[in-house]
Amino acid sequence: MAHRDRISNLPEELLLKILSSLPAKDVAVTMVLSKRWKFLWTLVPRLEYDHSMYQDDVDGSSRFSRFVHSSLLLHEAPFLESLRLKLDHYSCAADIGVWVKTAVKRSVRELDIEINSPSLSTPVLLPWSLYSEGCKRLVTLKLSHTTLVDTSSSSPASFTSLKKLSLVHMKYPSQDLF
Repeated sequence: MAHRDRISNLPEELLLKILSSLPAKDVAVTMVLSKRWKFLWTLVPRLEYDHSMYQDDVDGSSRFSRFVHSSLLLHEAPFLESLRLKLDHYSCAADIGVWVKTAVKRSVRELDIEINSPSLSTPVLLPWSLYSEGCKRLVTLKLSHTTLVDTSSSSPASFTSLKKLSLVHMKYPSQDLF
């Protein structure tokens, strides 16, 4: 008797909701399950990346960083409901800026960045688009162990939809440090 795949018969909306509860690493591997699942992972509206689930390569380049870059590049959901980045001291500040900029372009509603090693050698420069009109849909912003740097932009920050802001263990360096 042939085995029937009952979960694949569920509506796509329900499958995406189930996949949204998993870390991005686990979501991406579902593409090997069947033809139906091959591209389903690219439509998941909630993405969570946890650096602790990866080990860095011997040459110093990070498999984690490459995975986040490629999966965000392939992501095709109409908008990004949530992006959670749980990072450690191997994370590159420039990468974080690119990921945030990508999320802003995807109209992210909830952005959560947690850096578990507050001793990054370079402060994390969040792109000005996060603070400006380019991020009109952002409802929740959670930052932990990051450094906010004044970008000296002529336009003021604008969070027109922001309802929840959480800043934990933040650093606010003086301009003469840069």
